Amino acid sequence: MQSSLRLFFGKAADFPISFKNSAAFIASLEDIATNLNISQLTVDNQVHGTAGRIVAKRPQAQPIIIDYKSHDGDFLITSERNIAIGVHTADCLPLVFYAPDKHVIAVAHAGWRGSVAGIGTIVAQQLVADFDIDMSKLLVFFGPAGGACCYEIKDDFITSLEQTLNIRSPFALWARPSTGSGRAATEDLIAESTPAHGELVEPRPEGVEERGLIIKRNGKLFFNNAKLNLQQLRAAGVDEKNIDISNNICTICNHEYHSYRRSTDKNLYNTQATIAWLE
Repeated sequence: MQSSLRLFFGKAADFPISFKNSAAFIASLEDIATNLNISQLTVDNQVHGTAGRIVAKRPQAQPIIIDYKSHDGDFLITSERNIAIGVHTADCLPLVFYAPDKHVIAVAHAGWRGSVAGIGTIVAQQLVADFDIDMSKLLVFFGPAGGACCYEIKDDFITSLEQTLNIRSPFALWARPSTGSGRAATEDLIAESTPAHGELVEPRPEGVEERGLIIKRNGKLFFNNAKLNLQQLRAAGVDEKNIDISNNICTICNHEYHSYRRSTDKNLYNTQATIAWLE
């Protein structure tokens, strides 16, 4: 019997209390697991890295098992049915992977640090290495996250992004060479041409037609994290038509979701979970 993918993209109403109150957050996860008829749910302690693990079925000593923060890590993989895996986010990008040819799923927490380190590609390659999946058939779903409409950054973020990408990823930020007028020939690192960035010339990664990761609007800078992940996955061999962005709603301007950037208390903010499982 073939397994089928099930997805749950949580909203603010599902998680009324901060994840930093572990007992309350676990209670919210238990309520959701009950409503979704899930008997085992794993959510790890996310550290904005690129490490993860494979989750197996545990002995069922109670009706619902919630494995919350027992390990550090930013992605989870399972090939077993009726075992749910999840990540929780508040502006970071949740990614869900499904390889229908091998009936295996994964979830990943892609904050900007994990994204520039290539966590999406790392998970996809892990699925190939451990389960021999066909990359061309891999389905990827982007969940709610801070969008380029609202994810404001400062100049130091661009410097950090450049340094991180140059060191840890083949996807260096790039701009076309400056013309004599000081403007980029066709497209700068920043979508709105800015002469100051005309000298930031990097070789374009093969297979990547354009970057546009940083957008300048009304004198402010905004980061497109989803676009970075999409380009990385595409370059890794994932077919773009298999990347579903229909649930990639901006958490910053949509008040149905929790947002770290919108929160007033950065020490006690709320998140919502993205959960996947096979039936």
